[in-house]
This record gives sequence, structure tokens and C-alpha cells, in this order.
Amino acid sequence: MKKRLLTAGISVVLILSAVCAFAACSDTRTDGIFSEGVIAVANEDGLWGYADSNGDVAINYQYAKATPFRNGVAAVAYSSGSSGGKFFIIDKEGAHISGPYDSAAFSKDGKWIVVQNDSGFYGVYDTANKTMKLDCVYDSVSELENGFFLTVYETYYTVTDLSAGTTVAGPFGSGSSADVTYEGTQGKWLFTRTVSAAAEEGGADVVTYKAVDMATGEEYGQTWSEMIAYDGWTVMRSVSADGSAVRQWVVTDSAVIEVSNDAVIGRMNDSDTLLVSVSVTDSSDSSQSTVYTLYGENGAQLYTGNTAPVWKGDSYLVCNYDESAGLSFTAAKEGVAYSANVPLPGGHTWADAANFSFYESGAASFEVSYRVRGQDGTEETNNKYMFLSGGNLSEVPEGYTVESAYGGKVVLRNTAADRVGVFDMNMNAVTECIYSGAEVTESGYMIVRLGKAYGVLAEDGAVVMDCVYTAIAA
Repeated sequence: MKKRLLTAGISVVLILSAVCAFAACSDTRTDGIFSEGVIAVANEDGLWGYADSNGDVAINYQYAKATPFRNGVAAVAYSSGSSGGKFFIIDKEGAHISGPYDSAAFSKDGKWIVVQNDSGFYGVYDTANKTMKLDCVYDSVSELENGFFLTVYETYYTVTDLSAGTTVAGPFGSGSSADVTYEGTQGKWLFTRTVSAAAEEGGADVVTYKAVDMATGEEYGQTWSEMIAYDGWTVMRSVSADGSAVRQWVVTDSAVIEVSNDAVIGRMNDSDTLLVSVSVTDSSDSSQSTVYTLYGENGAQLYTGNTAPVWKGDSYLVCNYDESAGLSFTAAKEGVAYSANVPLPGGHTWADAANFSFYESGAASFEVSYRVRGQDGTEETNNKYMFLSGGNLSEVPEGYTVESAYGGKVVLRNTAADRVGVFDMNMNAVTECIYSGAEVTESGYMIVRLGKAYGVLAEDGAVVMDCVYTAIAA
């Protein structure tokens, strides 16, 4: 769900974090990481400029921050002088074409830049037409799913499709005098509340809650009479006029899921993954059991069964082991399930999976501990480090750990040498394991670090730019 560049070393994270904070880590590429032929790089003095794939300077080093180019423009900031701390939008020659601003952030698709003026108001710059799409008059502008934006003007909230120039939903007020009030958002949902006068004198006013899918602009096909908070979740309820019947729905970031009225709703640990449990009576012998269900992205059932999923670290985990079937597991994080049957050697008597780490490419690494009974009857405990991607399960070479995974490649760290290299999904080396840090970009290029110096490698590991830069923004 969330497509961003992965970083493989702590130093990479620290150096790039300032750029990502205001550039929204835009992942649109027009020519690999050399967006429109150049890449943002920093010299030994920490000043940013732009270089081509030969390392030749295209725009001189002069900026405190710099983003990749999108549609012929980039956003840069200065650290000193009359423009210190201010952001400007520049063209390919480095000329200012808009600004100054207090902040500037590219949209995910690179079509827009959300800017803030010195009065604290927000607007949107159109990178294709080189004009302001929305003037700086809004209290806030937030990017939503599918390129839609949520704008707040005084007390009114509106969802806008900037590409089409149309209003998707709203405006909704936030004050008590508004006909339709804005109640808040959860993931891709925007909630409104309407109060209608009672049908008869002395009766209670009718309260109606609605949800708008901000990704599509469509209204959800159900209205509710109650909106409550329950263990971190937003729960919508529909109560019959006489109060005799209740239906309830739980709102995740991507779905509105109806659950039975007697379902036990698990505490929110992950806003995309919902755990519910229901007590079931066996009609044959009146015995009771509990059935657990994990719902994930778009309401998909990730798991259902009698074993309770356990929240471990940052994911739900269900492990099953027996001597005949071996070890299987389902792990769920951010609405996505990772499942595998783990091969074990003969004579195994116990196994468990733990220490899961998840990566943006839909991959995961984990450790397996297992016991094997020898011919003399003694048992020995062993451990192995596994990597799972797209249903393909492989064992990580001994002495290595997984740093990150993206774009069909894995960054492994040699723990003895404390150096990293890039490998394919079958654990074949693409680069030597000599780098202090590495990241694989969406386009296949690799940004590598030797000490405090950064460079660029091609998809096959060939050197494109030597490690001579103090930072690279891609």
C-alpha cells in the first residue's frame, strides 16, 4: 500500500530524512532515478545541486534542500541570505518560477506541489502548467487516495479532484449551524452527520451518519444512527426505531466491515487489520468454541480459525505445528497476509516462527527455531533465518541478516564484516558485500554508501556514479 523508497542503513535514513519530509518522498520516475536527466546530490559542504549520470554538475551546489525534478520543476530551499529557510520552485536552468514559500511538498504522482505561504495558508502548484491550481487561502491541504485532496477553508471541508477540477465531496461544515457537519476521517473514509427535525411534535430529532469514500467520491451504501469509538476503532451502528435490533460495522482504513452484534472486537493495533471473535455453539452436543477472524485490506479475510491470532511486535501471528504436518504460519501486517509452510528436517519434534520483519515489496523475513531428535533420543535446538517473497521461501545464508527488500532485490548485511551488499530473491549476489549502506529504488538503480560518501549503481551492479557525494535525493 505505501510505495516509498527503502533505506538500508541508519546513516541513509538520517541524511535523507530532511529531504523526504518536505518532498513527500515522491516515487514517480521519468528516467530511472535520474529524473529528467539529473539527480539531486549534495557536496562535501552539505550544499545541494543537480548532476547528470556522468557526474557533471547541471545546477550548481547552492541549496539547503532539493527534490528530484518532476514535469520540469523541482522544489529547493536556501539556508542563508534573504531567502534563508524559504522554498522556491525552479526550472531546469535553476531559475525561480514560483515562491518564496514556507514549505513545499510534491504529490505522490509529481503533478502537484502543496505550498504554504508566509501567512500560514496553503495552496497547490500545478507542475504541468506551471501555474497555481489553488491559491494559498486554505487552512490545510492534504493528499488523499487516487490523487484527491482534502482542503479546509475556515470551517468547511471539501474533497477535490484537482486533475478534473471538480468537487468530489462537500463542502461540509464543522459548526453546529451547518446543515451537514464534518465528523472526521478514517483511512480513505470521510464521515458526515446530518440532524433532521422530528417527524412529529415532541419526537426526537433524527441523526444520520454517512461515509464518503475519498478514493472514489462515492457514498457508502449504508447510513447509521450512531458513531462511537471502541478500543481505537470507529464503530458505526444502526438501531431500529424501537431499539430492539442493532447492527454494527467497524471502519478500517480501507473497508467498512459489518460484524455480528455479539462479535468481540479486538483492540486496534493496526488500522488496516481487524480482529474479531465470535462464540459458536455446536448444535450436536451444545459445546462452545471461539472462531477468530482477521480482516485485511479492502475487508478481505486473511485468516479464520479456532487459534487466536497474537499481536507480536508489529503484526498478528498464528503459528501451527505438529510432528506430521510440520510448521505453518500466517502473519498479518497493514492488511496483508504472509503465509508459508516451512520445511523442516526429519526427526523434528517442535518448531516455532518469530522475529518477523516486513518490507515494502510484500516480503518478510523471520527466524525459525526447531528441535530435532537424534538416534540416541537426545534433542537439539536449531535456528535458521528465512526470507519470504511472493510465496517463494528461501533460507538466508548463514552469517547474513536482511536489511531491506524492494524491486526484486534484497539488501543483506554480512554480520562479521558489518558490510552490506545487494542480492536477488534467490540470494545470488548482485553487488559485492562491501558497502556501509544500500537502498534499491523503484527503477532498479541502487544508491550505495561507502563510509559517509554516496554513489549510484545500475540494476546489474555496474557503477554509474562514484561514491563522492554526502547525500543523494531520489
